[in-house]
Parts: sequence; structure tokens; C-alpha cells
Amino acid sequence: MRIIALSGRPNVHANKRLREAARQRGHQLRVMAPFKCVCRIESGSATIYYYGRRIKTLDVAIPRISVQSTDYGVAVMRHFKLAGFTMVNDPGAVALSRDKMRSLQELLAAGLPVPRTFTTRSSLSLDEALVYLGGWPVVVKVLRGTQGVGVALIDSRETLESFLQTVWSYGDNSLIQEYIPESLGSDVRVVVVGGKAVAAIRRKARLGDFRSNYHRGGDAEPVELTPVIEDLALRSAGAVGLDVAGVDLLESRRGLLVNEVNSSPGFEAAEAATGIDVAGAIIEYAERLHADALTRAR
Repeated sequence: MRIIALSGRPNVHANKRLREAARQRGHQLRVMAPFKCVCRIESGSATIYYYGRRIKTLDVAIPRISVQSTDYGVAVMRHFKLAGFTMVNDPGAVALSRDKMRSLQELLAAGLPVPRTFTTRSSLSLDEALVYLGGWPVVVKVLRGTQGVGVALIDSRETLESFLQTVWSYGDNSLIQEYIPESLGSDVRVVVVGGKAVAAIRRKARLGDFRSNYHRGGDAEPVELTPVIEDLALRSAGAVGLDVAGVDLLESRRGLLVNEVNSSPGFEAAEAATGIDVAGAIIEYAERLHADALTRAR
């Protein structure tokens, strides 16, 4: 089977492990940078070129696009889909997951528990937001961010207004969320692949930071995949429309809350803490998708 991973970073852990897992199963996996893909449109035809050569033979594409390349990366994904290639994760679902407010709205529509959240483009609403969220501190997130970038814990009106004014000046938006003190800088990350929760870990922030992202120096330990955790993770991935996802849950006094759903989850921490072959699970799912596509083509 011929597989590509759409990513501009060929040597990150996830892509190395996907190449290894594909090779172990007798497949070829090549990492292709979305920005190097050229999409051509003409009546009745969608074609893709990479370094001047047309991509004709491909069985499955696995998107691993970064936040910085979301817009062009999603456009390239759509072109792969138009060209008839099988995709792991739909481009529309990837675009949705990258907008924190829109994805929270979909989680809410699906009846899933989420943190109290406030969004505004007016400083006049900040006092109202503070009352609604239960007081200081609050968590502020840029709508497009990953691995803890664009996230701040703020404990004063002056700092909050300054942060928001800076974000707005760049034409971006943000959301303001309640801080969950009982989570103590930790969350539960569940990796979902093809309708199954394959691994769960508790990520803990490094000393002096409240963000639990493993890539920011946090620690991770395995977590039991209870029916409640598994159900929340699968329903969350389904609400956003993702087949492969990292679902982040916060442990609060009100129970588990769905914080975010990530379409290109890193799984280095999950594999290290649990010993589970997450990369292998993704390649196995790609095999299923390819087999289904062959069946439909007959």
C-alpha cells in the first residue's frame, strides 16, 4: 500500500513512527509537505503535483498538517479528495477542529460537557465575562493554536484587556474560559483511531506552568480507559467528524469536561507511557479505509 503523510516536518516523532509502522506492515509511507503540493483545476479534473511530478498512484493520505499551514493544508486535502484519493480525516473536520470556538459549539450541540466559555470582541463585556466564569484567574486561548501556544492564564483585568487587544489587532479572535483549579495543570488525553479509543494518558504540566502539553516539558502517565472516558472521547471525535483525534478532557468537580479535540495529535507521550502502538493502529485503520475503497470500486 502506498501512503503519504501530509506534513511539513518529516522528522518529528509521529512521522517517524508512522513510517516505521507502515514499513513493518509491508507498506511505503512518504512524508509530503503541503506547501510543496501544487493543485491544478480544470473542467472534470483535479490533479496534484509534487516537485513537478504528478501524483497518480496513492492508496491513502494521512493529514498531519500544522496550525500554521491549516488553510493551505486543508485546501490541499480537499484536492486529494477531489482527485479520488482516500483520506484519513475529512478536510472539513480538520478545518473545524482548528477553530476552538466552532469545535466547542459542535461539542455543545452534541450534548457533551464543556468548560464555561465566553467570547467577545468588546472590552465592555469583560466584567460580564468575569462574573460568568466565576472570577480570576481565567484561561484565554487564541482560536487557532496548538501545543499550548496562544494560551495564557490571566489574573487581572488590565492584563486580560492588553492580551485581547493584541490578539484583536492581528485580526484574530480568542475565547475566555473558566480555570479548573482541581485539574492542577493536568488533563487526560485520549487517542481515538477509527471509532476506537486506543490509549489514554494523564498529562501533567512542568513546574511553574499550567499547560499540560507534553511538548512543553510536561510528564505523562497511563490512565485506565473507563467506559465514561471512552464514551466521551468517541462522542467528541464524532461530534467534530474526526476519525483520528486526540481528545483532551479536564477533571473537574462537575465531572469530566471536554476541553479540545485535536486532528493531528502527537502520540509520543501516549506510546511512551502506555506501550501501545498508536502508529500501528493508525496504519491499520488506513488499511481498512483502503480495503473499503477497493470494495466500493468493484
